[in-house]
Amino acid sequence: MKNNFRFYLSLLLIAAACSGLQARHLAAGLSVGFALPYTDFVQEPDRHPAVGATFELGIGNSLDITASPYFTGISGNNTDSLPLGTYDASMAGLNLALVYKPEEKGALRFKSGLIDRISPYAALGLGAMYYNTEGEISSQPFEHSQTTFVLPSLGAGIAVLFQRGLEAEAGFVYVYPWDDAIDNRPQNNLNDSFLMPALTLKYRFDLR
Repeated sequence: MKNNFRFYLSLLLIAAACSGLQARHLAAGLSVGFALPYTDFVQEPDRHPAVGATFELGIGNSLDITASPYFTGISGNNTDSLPLGTYDASMAGLNLALVYKPEEKGALRFKSGLIDRISPYAALGLGAMYYNTEGEISSQPFEHSQTTFVLPSLGAGIAVLFQRGLEAEAGFVYVYPWDDAIDNRPQNNLNDSFLMPALTLKYRFDLR
């Protein structure tokens, strides 16, 4: 699994380096949101804060490559079915994604005023994540840590580009790690995963 991740990561970094020679823009910003878990626990979703950064490279008309480190957590408790238990996991990860964000067709353009354009966007990517989880199952405590591959990471949202290079985004990222032990309760064919809705504020530097 680690060798596969290194291979795909190398391909993406090579593509980013090559495309950087013809980059249309660079952007960097911060994200704030929360995480909703999808695990084997029967629960009402617990919302944990999620914070991150994003670095964007414009590689073509409406196409970007992004690198987005993040920090968040998920937790839950199982009170409706056996075995009873709880878990609390903290996570740090990095998502690398190809983003489609229309600049002309499919975007709402403004000839004057504060806003330059409003665009929907969609993202497909991969990544890696480290987590540490602890809790108890049937009154037996547990704690373990793991680094895992993420494939896919899926994102979508709305982006508003202002005239002076400031860009605001409202969207989400769905993260699917290749691991079903975050809640220490592997029970089905679906891995533990989570959704991160977030607001992002970036500053964009045009290179052309």
